[in-house]
Amino acid sequence: ATLPQTIQIRLSQLGARSNNPEEIPALIVELCEYESLSIAELSDLLNRSEKHIKREYIARLMKAGKLFYTIPEIPHHPDQKYSSKK
Repeated sequence: ATLPQTIQIRLSQLGARSNNPEEIPALIVELCEYESLSIAELSDLLNRSEKHIKREYIARLMKAGKLFYTIPEIPHHPDQKYSSKK
């Protein structure tokens, strides 16, 4: 699916290091609001490693109730994706 232009612009402006610590988590929530995404898909879009995204952002966003599993009964399902809508 094609992402909205506003999200595409923000992704293109994302550098190797972000000055704003809330920029990437906010972008993850926005991306997952638009479409449920896997760690691999988020990794590609954000140009960050899967390990980094999982360690630095996903757990914290889930704990804060901003992200949800698409397959909540099987957290480690190979087709697991994340959504910001319950």
